[in-house]
Amino acid sequence: MILESSKNEYYLCLFSLLIMMVLEDGTYISMYQFSVSLVVVLLLILMVLVTIFKSIMVDKVSIQLNTKSLFVAIIMISSLLLNLLITNDPSVDLYLKLCIQIIIAMYFVSLFKFHIFIEAFVDVLIFLSVYSLIATYLAMTFPEYIKGIFPLLLHEEVGYTNVLINMGLTFTHTSDVLMHRNYGMFREPGLYQFYLIMALIIELWYKKDGLIVSKLIILTVTIISTFSTAGLIAGMIIIIAYLSNNRIGEKKYIKYTTFTIIACAILFYIPQFNEYLIRSIMKLDILDTSSSYDSRWGSLKAMFELWLMYPIIGSGYTEGSFGIGKELLNQYTKDNTNTTITNFALYGVVYGIIHLYAIVRWALISHQKKVVIALLICGIILSMNNENCTNNLLIVIFMFYALTTKV
Repeated sequence: MILESSKNEYYLCLFSLLIMMVLEDGTYISMYQFSVSLVVVLLLILMVLVTIFKSIMVDKVSIQLNTKSLFVAIIMISSLLLNLLITNDPSVDLYLKLCIQIIIAMYFVSLFKFHIFIEAFVDVLIFLSVYSLIATYLAMTFPEYIKGIFPLLLHEEVGYTNVLINMGLTFTHTSDVLMHRNYGMFREPGLYQFYLIMALIIELWYKKDGLIVSKLIILTVTIISTFSTAGLIAGMIIIIAYLSNNRIGEKKYIKYTTFTIIACAILFYIPQFNEYLIRSIMKLDILDTSSSYDSRWGSLKAMFELWLMYPIIGSGYTEGSFGIGKELLNQYTKDNTNTTITNFALYGVVYGIIHLYAIVRWALISHQKKVVIALLICGIILSMNNENCTNNLLIVIFMFYALTTKV
């Protein structure tokens, strides 16, 4: 629960997180409407505006940087710059963006208290979830009518072209193969499910005033609607970990179970829903070389082999993404869908350890039993390593909160 005195700070944080999410590399909005340099400029402007409004609306005292955040930022930036110099990487703009993201994350943590951040993050995901569920299933049920109202987006990738309906904060595919998955505003449901999983974890463990069943239901149903295999498994791990901890009251348990079953039952009446759910589960088939399992495992092996070649400093972004890293990847799969090992492989052992340790710290600040903490770590790593999120600002923000919040 947000106190009246903190409402303005909460709304500023809410607004900031929504804008940051829209500007992420993984959204169609960012991809087609903003260049990388413009995104960086907009993020810096956002921080300036938020600082001004916070000083006016919340407090008039000067905002002091968190010393722990500053220390972490210096280590991360130093690690990146050393990697850039030693590898002589030509992608200076990418390294500059990463460094600016680290500075923004450091500053953001100093701007907003942890309890404000987690409340705002969950509520942003609740808003996006409700919007995307309504938009996606309206487009599925009345495709021709929706096409006549909203503009179409031609999305071209190597080897294929997709036509999408641009519904603002949700993009729906027009092809029968893809239109039944809830993408939200993201290019891949795998990135969307990661944010949803993090919101689910926060709602279950990190709020002092306890969970809100309606939010839990919305997040669960939205995770299912993405048909992301990793999201489904991570979601089950998180829910099982929570229920096994016996912290949920009987009434809340009955409400959650009942309404989730009802919501899923309604979705099953939507054409092909059950077919896509079964297909998402079947993607785990390890004998199918085109399966989700094969793709994820192939990415992990390729990036691990790359890291063994450059264990200390890392290969650098360009060599790891387009040079020998791409050659290794092509031996197993098409795209890199790994985040954790990619940080080690591209940017070196120090940078990779900081990222990995932040995941462990995030689980530790939940103050749960060791078994639950272990399950939390597994769920987060599984969910995060469904896409390559090495350039993701919100993940860096999560890292800074994890590394600077008391366990």
